[in-house]
Amino acid sequence: LGLAPPEAAADGLTVEVRRAATDLPRTAGVTALGSDGRAIARRDVTFEAGSGIASATLSLPLDLRNRIASLRLDGTSTAGSVHLLGDSWQRPRVGLIELTASEGQPLLSDLHYIQSALAPRAELIRGTLDDLLAAEPSVLVMTDDARSDDPRIAEFIDNGGVLIRFAGPRLAARGDALLPVDLRQGGRLFGGALNWEEPQTLAPFPDTSPFAGLPVDRNATVDRQVLAQPGSATPDRVWARLDDGTPLVTAERRARGWIVLFHVTASPEWSDLPLTGLFPRMLQRLMGLARSGTASSPANGAWVLDRALDAEGQLAPAPASARPIPAQAFETTAPSPVSPPGVYRLGSVSAALNVVARDTRMVPLPRNLPGAEFAGLDGPRVSHFDAPLLATALILLAMDILIALALAGRLPVRLGGTAAAVLIALTILPGAPMADAQDSDPDAYALEAALSLRFAYVRTGNAQTDGRSEAGLAGLGREITRRSAMEPDTPMGIDIETDPLLFFPMIYWPVSTDVQPLSPETAEKVSAYLQSGGLIVFDTQDADVAMLRTGAPHPGLVTLLESIDIPPLAQIPPDHVLTRTFYLLQDFPGRFSGSPVWVEANPDGASRDGTSGVIIGANDWASAWARNANGEAMVPVEGGDRQREMAYRFGVNIAMYALTGNYKADQVHVPEILERLGQ
Repeated sequence: LGLAPPEAAADGLTVEVRRAATDLPRTAGVTALGSDGRAIARRDVTFEAGSGIASATLSLPLDLRNRIASLRLDGTSTAGSVHLLGDSWQRPRVGLIELTASEGQPLLSDLHYIQSALAPRAELIRGTLDDLLAAEPSVLVMTDDARSDDPRIAEFIDNGGVLIRFAGPRLAARGDALLPVDLRQGGRLFGGALNWEEPQTLAPFPDTSPFAGLPVDRNATVDRQVLAQPGSATPDRVWARLDDGTPLVTAERRARGWIVLFHVTASPEWSDLPLTGLFPRMLQRLMGLARSGTASSPANGAWVLDRALDAEGQLAPAPASARPIPAQAFETTAPSPVSPPGVYRLGSVSAALNVVARDTRMVPLPRNLPGAEFAGLDGPRVSHFDAPLLATALILLAMDILIALALAGRLPVRLGGTAAAVLIALTILPGAPMADAQDSDPDAYALEAALSLRFAYVRTGNAQTDGRSEAGLAGLGREITRRSAMEPDTPMGIDIETDPLLFFPMIYWPVSTDVQPLSPETAEKVSAYLQSGGLIVFDTQDADVAMLRTGAPHPGLVTLLESIDIPPLAQIPPDHVLTRTFYLLQDFPGRFSGSPVWVEANPDGASRDGTSGVIIGANDWASAWARNANGEAMVPVEGGDRQREMAYRFGVNIAMYALTGNYKADQVHVPEILERLGQ
């Protein structure tokens, strides 16, 4: 499986997943992660029969979309299953200040050319300063007609905003405090009646400029400009010059923000720059100031590898063999040992080089490659021989005892021969698997569930979800056995419509968005299970993305809870028994963290002796608990090993809570708990 470059949608990103063979899994999960590794959104994609491409749209508000740093396929760890996003996928919010009425001639308006240049790469807002500041933009653009001495603009810059200004007749007549350099009064005119100079062209951008690497357009000529006082236009403040050395673009860092001044108008009145393709590229480079806050200089106009993507799809430090990529060649460069996939930087701008490109085709690897050896990607599997070897040793010991007794004359010959024949038959004939015998016995399910401590999970019909639920409860059971006196057996999958529930102290129920309503009989059975002391953990496994995006509860959870008689719910209070049944906890993470966890609001008034029958959350606990046969974690956790450990601790607390109820709420435990809290 591989992730292709996404497409920009009206309200988010359209993600495309490709597979090499149609017999691979029909469903795949795609998670959008921020630069800190935290999950922002997740979507499942489904392949049509015989198709190798599936897609889904991540619909997100602008602020959440701008936080996405990478897209990753769930359950896989390859460089092709990760797609990194650079600055080109972010749309900063840019405010265009309007302080004068429109003249009704858009082609003569400075804002028209600015809007045309920035529209493909930014979220543009036009209005008064009051309207713009209320929208919390990252960048403000001020033309000559929109000059203002409002102190809120200076405050915006001090707080990290970027102000981009364009010159004009008013600025040439009188400057103000919001300028990166001191200006000469009157401006400069080329080609006038009393001036022998010709219109000037742009000089190559200096290596210390954020514009370094951009090719200079010789069709961009300048007829007029505002001039800077020589003493204030220091080299670090001049980002672009004309051929005669006079500044064209100057900038200055103010507090946490920036002031950038184009010494010409944004319309073709003073120069041809707004009519060229160089103009939008220069403005796009300035958008990087709003994201990084720095104006670092490119290395000789080349893209430099910042972090490399390794074979397991993880970002790592750049290797020593990596070489810079010339700016003009970056879009046509393919990953190689000297240009590895990863995040590249050119000054304050970042871009991503990915393994899977838009024209990449994925095909199965031929099986007849000479000298190639094929092996599973999950490593060697452990085979346990302790049980059959021990059984064989016991049978041989019994046979040895019977033979010794028969030879000593202490065992009737007929009985001894019969016993020996039976033992030999047991040794030679293959034993029928216990599971097959149980499957043929109508009471096998009850015996298997009742004769040992087992946790159960609800089968959803989705093989990936059910596999994670089983692996998660199995992993949790091993941790409980290692850390406590409990020894849970392997978990069981149950059909909520047909299987009895009373054998299990805890049931894990993954909730999908398309879950079907329960039948009246099933709803009554679930309610009876809760009233009799059972515990159900409802997990929507989506980190509350639906709630963050729409403000509405998870639709699948609403469908289930409407059928079941559940008392009012509340978030887990700091003194709830679940926070101290085994470990002292105040956070309850799983694969995700930060989402609220809900329990019954007033269990003391219920018939369950002060315990809650439900735990509801969205942190995907089963994925955090899941480990494969080698003991390796199956799914990455956004907070790393520390968060996985806290997820295990919460799982142990849930198991203890299911078995002991409000035991730890007894006042006899208060001194020990207070002592632990003090430590």
